[in-house]
Amino acid sequence: YYFTVKALNGAGTAAPAGDVLPVATLPQQFASGCATGVIAFNGPHGPVSVNIPAGAFSGCVQMTVTIPGTGDFPDAPSSGTPLQGTGVGIKLQLDNDPSTQPNIPITLYVPFTGIDISNSQRNQLVLARYDDVHNAWVMLRSTVDPNQNIITAQTDHLSLYRSEEHTSELQSLRH
Repeated sequence: YYFTVKALNGAGTAAPAGDVLPVATLPQQFASGCATGVIAFNGPHGPVSVNIPAGAFSGCVQMTVTIPGTGDFPDAPSSGTPLQGTGVGIKLQLDNDPSTQPNIPITLYVPFTGIDISNSQRNQLVLARYDDVHNAWVMLRSTVDPNQNIITAQTDHLSLYRSEEHTSELQSLRH
């Protein structure tokens, strides 16, 4: 959670600038596999959601979703598609068996803000998964809702995810 704090003078008039105080958002946990479910919480960039459909896991699992800090994203190249990381993302992991992966895709909803992403960048956003075996960011088929400031993608792999912007190099390849 983030709070904006403003100083008030004796007349109750707010100072022109405020300071933002970050407060840790605790990792969110969810037991899944026994039923369908959604992990949803308010992260520092807006509402985060992970939809887990029935049959995604063969048994009951406990998943933890965390919001990594900007420095927690590996400095790695993209896997063939020119991308630039934004420093906004989520991490998904199973607590009881980290090697287990979903049998069918789960849906990720990752928010962004105007502070993180400019208006000109919004249509160029995708989610990418960090492949730690190949030390590369792998682009996922993604959609962006610029009105809700949400990037949506499906994945069948639990990992670290980051919003990425197509670079100008990719834009020239499209034309």
